[in-house]
Amino acid sequence: MKDGSDAGRQSAGAGALVTRWAPFLLFAAGSAYCVFHHDPSRHELQAFLIARASSGLSSLFHNLAHEGHPGLWHLLLLAAVRLHDDPIVLNLLQALIAAATLSLIWLAAPFNGIEKALLSASYYIAFEYALLAPGYGLGVVLFFAFVALRRSPWSWLALGLMANIAIHFMALAAVGGCLLVYRRQRSRPGIAVFLALLAIAVITAFPAPDTIVATQPQGLALRALVSLARLSAALLPVNASSPLGLSWSQVCAACSGLAPIVLGLLVLAIGAYSLRARPALSGAYLAACGALFLIGAAIYLGYDRHYGLAFVVLVGLHWMARDDKPQLAPSATFLCWLIVSAAAGAWSISGSLQADGSNGRAAARWLSGHAEPTAVVAAYPGWMGIEISAYLQKPIYNLQAHRYQSFVVWNYAADAEPSRDDVGDWLETAPRTGPLYVVSDPDSLTSSIERGTSERLDARGIRLKEAARFQDGGDGYVIYRVRFEEP
Repeated sequence: MKDGSDAGRQSAGAGALVTRWAPFLLFAAGSAYCVFHHDPSRHELQAFLIARASSGLSSLFHNLAHEGHPGLWHLLLLAAVRLHDDPIVLNLLQALIAAATLSLIWLAAPFNGIEKALLSASYYIAFEYALLAPGYGLGVVLFFAFVALRRSPWSWLALGLMANIAIHFMALAAVGGCLLVYRRQRSRPGIAVFLALLAIAVITAFPAPDTIVATQPQGLALRALVSLARLSAALLPVNASSPLGLSWSQVCAACSGLAPIVLGLLVLAIGAYSLRARPALSGAYLAACGALFLIGAAIYLGYDRHYGLAFVVLVGLHWMARDDKPQLAPSATFLCWLIVSAAAGAWSISGSLQADGSNGRAAARWLSGHAEPTAVVAAYPGWMGIEISAYLQKPIYNLQAHRYQSFVVWNYAADAEPSRDDVGDWLETAPRTGPLYVVSDPDSLTSSIERGTSERLDARGIRLKEAARFQDGGDGYVIYRVRFEEP
């Protein structure tokens, strides 16, 4: 009898190794390879530079004043840069976060092997939150941890920590908290911890009074339509790198103003329909999507990483449904959604692996090898200096804000269109402690010069000469050498 029991346990262990651990390790290794092949974007490096410029907790939260984000991801980066202040730590954290997400999928989720494989290869799990937005990836780990721990008071801690990632996660944490109360998980200590962490998130995310956000579409009705359209990214992320070479904005423009309504409502309808066997979970999905929509319409129109959280929520709710009723048959609608997302993920990862590296890193490498040691490196627009500052490990002069910076402080009109005289004024007020190089994108300064700025600069004795250009896919970089002569 004992021998039979031991044999059964050994057989079960071998089965778990084949069906869970082996696929998990395979996907985790593939994800790590993709992560270390990826150069962090300026969005990722902004958070890294904030952490690197912070001497401690008070300094960190001071530097976060204009970000509009809570500080959990930046707190993790603050600890990481104390060990190594090179952007490679971002890749390391990305790989660990991706592995944590995959471990929860393969070792804790009740999905079958095909669903887990599709989910592991899906656009948001394998690409967006693993490579492009690791801070949001941390939020996804905490959300899946909340789902796995939902019968335990520890689920409230997961929700509270999740709220400290971004305002979108605050909204999802509130929906998750309501779901726990509905399911009678009402641990008073847990709720107290959650409310305390939520209060910290709100306080730290509230932007400073002089914060200036990017220009938003005018009118609440227009922003609402755009926000509704962007919910479509949860089903099928369509961007410039998609096989069709289209973005949702192009699709909407071609299909008239009704397209945003149809596309957004389709995501709501398909997700709710896939959960029709569990009305409470279907309602939670609609509430989460509604929260994401309202944030976009009233506060900030986001990108794929913001609206893709609807996909993450849908996965978590199907996880709950299958865990609560193991006999529940897999949803064909949900499976089709996973197939579409996995196809988008495979395409995006393939394109990422074919990239040779970021143009920002190449521009920084050129400046390191060609610019004089005393050279002043300036940037216009200011965010063009983020990658340069990260890789050169020194502050860059922001022409538009008239100050040195390692990260961008959003308290000036960063997206304002300069007049033909502005560029000359900015260049003349730049520090002249050495030769001046200006880093720009292929459009901003070039289009300004083409509008007649060049002649006005010549009249003021300012000579701009293109020294290098890096435009091999992705965001392009142009480096100008500036000389001042007698007009």
